[in-house]
Amino acid sequence: MPDDGRSDTTLWKANMARFTRQRKTSASPISSSVGNQAPAQTKPLFSELKAAYNKYADASITKRIQAMFEALAWWDSSMLYFLSKGPLSAEASKKYALATKTRATGVGTGATDPERELALTRTLQFYEKVWADAATPKFQTYMDLYEENKVELEKKEAAFADKYKEILGVLNDSFSGFNLSFEVHDSPKDRAFDGIDKIIISKELAKTLYAKLKAEGVIPVCFSEFNTVIKSASFERDQEGKSVFSYKEYVRNVPRALESIMNYLSTEERRKVFKAAPATVQASSVQPPPIKKHHVMSSRAVNVGAGAKTMRPPLPVPNSARVGGRYQPSSAMAVLYQRLSDGKQHDLPTLLAGLGVSNPEGRLQWIVKHGLESGQWTVHINKTHAQMTIH
Repeated sequence: MPDDGRSDTTLWKANMARFTRQRKTSASPISSSVGNQAPAQTKPLFSELKAAYNKYADASITKRIQAMFEALAWWDSSMLYFLSKGPLSAEASKKYALATKTRATGVGTGATDPERELALTRTLQFYEKVWADAATPKFQTYMDLYEENKVELEKKEAAFADKYKEILGVLNDSFSGFNLSFEVHDSPKDRAFDGIDKIIISKELAKTLYAKLKAEGVIPVCFSEFNTVIKSASFERDQEGKSVFSYKEYVRNVPRALESIMNYLSTEERRKVFKAAPATVQASSVQPPPIKKHHVMSSRAVNVGAGAKTMRPPLPVPNSARVGGRYQPSSAMAVLYQRLSDGKQHDLPTLLAGLGVSNPEGRLQWIVKHGLESGQWTVHINKTHAQMTIH
């Protein structure tokens, strides 16, 4: 130790004093509480949950499900507050586990709307039991309100749906190759996707599309919603059950949507509803550039004058040449129909193999639907096999 003029005793005392000061500083109750205390959780606004529940009293099952999704979002944002009040009891933990199970059914894919509604109802009721609070609105109150007014609500809903059934029929049939359906709601947004299988369009947009249908036919209507369909169909579920947009699926869905529209227009009755756009360009002061004449190569020619001939494009494939009267030859739908049309039982993996599409199960479901609509065939499906009966 270097000699600085101080004795060992003096140095020892100085070191002990410094050590004591350090211990007092580190043991300060103020610094300890600031470093370890968890941030206080803000009490949730029960009025927001009540507002979500208020939307449940509606004849549309889609709107009821949307109301319950809003309620789930409220519970998600409030969960930390409830958990901060203390650990769950053994009984509450069991109810929370049941709520997690029913929620997975409610937000997952593959469930019907009634199944989804029932699962979400149970989830919300389990949450209310796990964190019982007198201030929490009770979902049963709003379920009772819906049941009391159900008959009147359904009458209004039926009258509302009847106004837009023609335009909805065109959209749903045009994109029947997807597991999606269109609905009209009194919504401020023109278009919205529920994240599962519903595309919601507003009344104003439905009226606009109906006017377009009458003036220009089905093709402009189909392509006005083309991008909405392929975007909505491009969401996938991640490991946590959340919907995630997939650009890969988006690219795949473009030809699928075109094929679905072509299948819709495959019948003569539906082709008749196509109309050419009105020739309004003649009223414009800007003249279009002259169109160069060119020949269209074709195997057919007709006389239009003395010795003169002009070429026409080939006729479209007649219905009789389409597989099942509606499917383009060599398409995935046509191949699947041909496999089933022998009337034999088919093992599902073998039946759906090699179709070259991302969702062969969906194609099978559309074969079933088309058969029911036309009455020309019936497809019976169980867990392992499928069999078609031609009528």
